[in-house]
Amino acid sequence: MLANPFYCGQFLWDGKLWQGKHPPIVTVEEYDKAQELLGARGKPRLSKNENIYAGLIRCGSCGSAVIVDVKHKLIHSTGIERTYRYYRCSHMGKKATCCTEKGSVKEKDIEEEVMKKIDEIEIPQAFEEWLLDELQLGQADNAKMEARDLERLQKDYKDANDKVNTLMKRQLDATTAVSEEFFRSMLKELEQERDSKKKLLNDFHATAKQRTKDTAEAASFAKDLRNEFEKGGRDTKVAILRRIGQVIELRGKELDFRFRKSFAAFKKANDAMKVKFGSLEPLQRPLVTVESRVLVQVVPIWLPRLDSNQQPSR
Repeated sequence: MLANPFYCGQFLWDGKLWQGKHPPIVTVEEYDKAQELLGARGKPRLSKNENIYAGLIRCGSCGSAVIVDVKHKLIHSTGIERTYRYYRCSHMGKKATCCTEKGSVKEKDIEEEVMKKIDEIEIPQAFEEWLLDELQLGQADNAKMEARDLERLQKDYKDANDKVNTLMKRQLDATTAVSEEFFRSMLKELEQERDSKKKLLNDFHATAKQRTKDTAEAASFAKDLRNEFEKGGRDTKVAILRRIGQVIELRGKELDFRFRKSFAAFKKANDAMKVKFGSLEPLQRPLVTVESRVLVQVVPIWLPRLDSNQQPSR
């Protein structure tokens, strides 16, 4: 019974998993955990701690949970029992899902793929220091731009509110009144416009500050990320993957890893720096010790809106 996605608010149609309108009996996380604990015949298969990627990786073919099969092998020459873990789609081979994935992936291969993805976004020390400096120095310029944007939003809201007031005044005047149906239609349209402007105004300050905060936090987070992942326990690894990955799917025995916005930008910058220097080694040091000729070349990469002749602040 628990193998049916209906109980978590979803259903299968034409071989794909869809979100239903019926109320779920269990959460998606609880359903995924059930798939990991139960095999095809409903027998216990693995303990809750054996799949560190539970709920993180989904099948790229059918969207189902990726589970782990645990196998034990006794090495007769040493008498030591070795444990092997293989990851696969929980609905692989089931006719109802039409999942096209075949076979499983060794845990070692999954770990290597994850580490490659982490290496792609781990930013060098000089980049992190420079970016945080630029964010701080840019606050004054941002404040000026925010003031102009705020003034524009305030004017847009006032204009929209004035339109509502004007329409109502005209309706009260017998010489300018229109039909009740037309009036209500126009009033609804103008009120929606006014309310949308009001929402933009209310969200303005929070949004502007949050962007800067998010970038700064992402930069600090992406520094020395490989070391943090390797040293961390299960909870740390899960937290890191949830933070950096927007979509993580197992497709054709490979990880399809789509980064969240800030980390995708770091990957793009790292890729460009590797093309220019061959590696990130020239930047794996404090910003003040990086050669000027190197800084001149990486400024357009780090912040494309800066002129290439501009020197980054130290």
